[in-house]
Amino acid sequence: MPELAPPRPWLVLSHLRLAASDRTECEGRATIRLRGEARGGELRMLRQFHGLPEGDVFELVVDAATGILVEIVASWNGQETTWLALRDLRVDDRVETGVFDRATLGDPWEAEPVIRTARPLATLAAEVDFTLLAPPGEYWVGVVQPAAGGDGGTGEDGGPVVVAHLAGNPRHDRQVSFIQSRGAQMADPAAWEPITLSDGTPAWRWSPATDPEQVHLRFERDATQVWIRGRDADAIHTLAARLRPVAD
Repeated sequence: MPELAPPRPWLVLSHLRLAASDRTECEGRATIRLRGEARGGELRMLRQFHGLPEGDVFELVVDAATGILVEIVASWNGQETTWLALRDLRVDDRVETGVFDRATLGDPWEAEPVIRTARPLATLAAEVDFTLLAPPGEYWVGVVQPAAGGDGGTGEDGGPVVVAHLAGNPRHDRQVSFIQSRGAQMADPAAWEPITLSDGTPAWRWSPATDPEQVHLRFERDATQVWIRGRDADAIHTLAARLRPVAD
């Protein structure tokens, strides 16, 4: 699996045509979205040295404060090939020296990988303790983030979280993604606008005052908490109405 590492500007900038597309937030940290397109020529040596997956277009998310690459979606000829994400990024956190002892670390081959590859949602149902939802007839992929200690820092129930996005290569400025869980990593919708979805489901909607095209939608279905976010309001509401339980 390619290593997800900080970009090496002297390599990447000269081979990719980069354009900043958005300022977002990931796990409480400010991030910047970039779109990188190959300028032409072979990326073979660059890809091997930098750890880039196969692709000619790359959607990158970097931590605004450090430049650390936290997410990359690679596409080839308009078809998505790889989605990698780095979660639980900690910078300047206090580290006890004992955590580097071999006895403390244990067998590295048994460690939980930090980077997870997206898989079809239908294959993830058996790995979570809640009813997994997906829109019938559409190919969505996702990753399972394991349960955090306690409430996972959310003030709600802990437990695994599934982060999902549509496979393929939708327009970057219209991408929609959603997370689902028993309550972990869910935004508090107390101050959001209460609405009713087309199927009668109560929901809450919010858009930042500085970015009204950005839409966040929270609701519950089949005892599963859902948080959809993106920039296409119609697509978000359609997805919300279509989500149904996935069979194991």
